[in-house]
Amino acid sequence: MSAKDDFFNKLQQGRIKREDQENKVKDDIQYFVARLYELVKEIEGWLYKADLKIEIVETHHKDESIASNPELQNLSTYKAHSITITNGAKLASLVPLTVYGGNAGGWCRLTVQSSRGVEKYNLKLKKDDHNWTIKQEVDWIALSPMASRRPMALPEEEFTEDTFFKAIMGIVD
Repeated sequence: MSAKDDFFNKLQQGRIKREDQENKVKDDIQYFVARLYELVKEIEGWLYKADLKIEIVETHHKDESIASNPELQNLSTYKAHSITITNGAKLASLVPLTVYGGNAGGWCRLTVQSSRGVEKYNLKLKKDDHNWTIKQEVDWIALSPMASRRPMALPEEEFTEDTFFKAIMGIVD
């Protein structure tokens, strides 16, 4: 095989590899966006009889887990749904974060703004069974200097109707 043949062969292999990678990322985005939409609609159903303002919107989302790869920059912005629940000046909102990170099929953030302040929760889409888990973020700045130097381990729980209502309790207090 000539150097020219070798060059064009490697060029073709690189194109195929890039196309395969792009197709995988597109599939992962589509999977995440579909599961997020299902979650948003499920939450809307849980709040069906609540006297709250509920707003579901689809917006363009910039995904930093994809944008960090220069070859995939063109795929890093996609449309995804979010939900905001408002009770007077208090609100809770669920927004997409990233498709990639750890062993997850995607990440979202639930932010609850109440009279107690702001609480943030990370929701992780489990790849293997299509379920979500929830874990409260630790506010390291608010921790006392007298607190233990060991990281605070908050439990990760299955995201259910019950864990959702526990998380957003601040908007009715």
